Amino acid sequence: MIEVITRKTDKIAKPLAPNVFFCHVIKSQFNGEKSQVAINDWGHLTIRIIDGQDDTLVVLNRETTNRVINFLRKNSDFIPF
Repeated sequence: MIEVITRKTDKIAKPLAPNVFFCHVIKSQFNGEKSQVAINDWGHLTIRIIDGQDDTLVVLNRETTNRVINFLRKNSDFIPF
């Protein structure tokens, strides 16, 4: 399962406090029977969620892919797998 959370700040006329605004949250969940993770030919991390004959593809750009890989390398001692 992958969950995508979109947060949008709603700058109302009268803030709750200085620099505090309401935030609208929209959640989308992608469930599937199985998933595939790969790096494509362009160096982008891809996650494919397969649900029967349908699938959803999440593709990260190269910069974000590199940030994920570097994070995993730097924190490998703390990752329990």
